[in-house]
Amino acid sequence: LGRSRLLGEGAEAVLSRFVALVPLPALTFLAIAGLKVEQLTQPVMAAVVVAGAWATFALHAGIERLFQKPRAEANIVALGAAYGNSGFVGLPICLAILGKAALGPSAVVMALNTGLVFAPFILMQALSIPRGHSRAESIRTVCVAVGGNPLILSCIGGVAVALSGWSLPGPLQVLLSSLASATA
Repeated sequence: LGRSRLLGEGAEAVLSRFVALVPLPALTFLAIAGLKVEQLTQPVMAAVVVAGAWATFALHAGIERLFQKPRAEANIVALGAAYGNSGFVGLPICLAILGKAALGPSAVVMALNTGLVFAPFILMQALSIPRGHSRAESIRTVCVAVGGNPLILSCIGGVAVALSGWSLPGPLQVLLSSLASATA
């Protein structure tokens, strides 16, 4: 559809935003909300996901700095090396190849990546580029942006529902499932 321009100019950007703001958060919420408490508390998996990403980031940032790249450029390269696209790519692939049973663990990995890897990397990047305002303002801006991110909010909501043991009402489950299906 994008190549044929059937949806008009800029359709790819609009469709990407749609997936990031609506179906992917719905899929993430449902995947996490459907987990049992013991599935949410996997400290070894959390440690491996987070430590692996941070170690990869540190290694690549160090290599870039050895080649005297500016800190902001080194951070971006390191982020590209360390951050797996577990949302846009990981969840739909897991769903397609491994089925619904893989969504829960994949969503937890995505939540860990988003909250404990991507968000701090973005904060580091914001602090490494002088923008004419204070560090406190940079931190506030990043925190507001990250805190309002639909993927982060869907992870938080999913964890809250999973921990509460609450079941979604039928119509809400159907609506979110329909939206989530558009992710792939």
